[in-house]
Amino acid sequence: MHMEAQIEDLTMVTEQLIVLMDQETSLLHERRHEDIRGLQVEKAQLAHAYEGHLRGLRERPENIQNVAPSLLDRLKTSNIAFQKATQSNALALKAAMEANNHVLRAVAKAVADSNANGDGYERSGKTSGKSGPGVSVTLDQEF
Repeated sequence: MHMEAQIEDLTMVTEQLIVLMDQETSLLHERRHEDIRGLQVEKAQLAHAYEGHLRGLRERPENIQNVAPSLLDRLKTSNIAFQKATQSNALALKAAMEANNHVLRAVAKAVADSNANGDGYERSGKTSGKSGPGVSVTLDQEF
């Protein structure tokens, strides 16, 4: 593949990743986590393509000298936008994970507190006190 075509492809993949990450960031802000699953496969494919194009450019950096400056400017502009989109996306993902962890800790604490009200067992094996039976809870953390 010619260097100019490779840079065009890299720029196009970068721009597609930006759009996808912006969508994901918006969904995270709207707390529409279930809608993100549909983007994950495409995001992984685009990230793989992005890495492949970067690898190709790194293998032949001398060929970049013959590329039109306007094409290189477009690539630089898309890379700057990509860095901003990546930072925003990472912050939104971190915030969503922290919120989920906070909810999980609150649920676990509530369950522990409700089980802590038990008074223990008598020698006969029966529970002592007026507390009800223990509560069993299972949490499935999926994001």
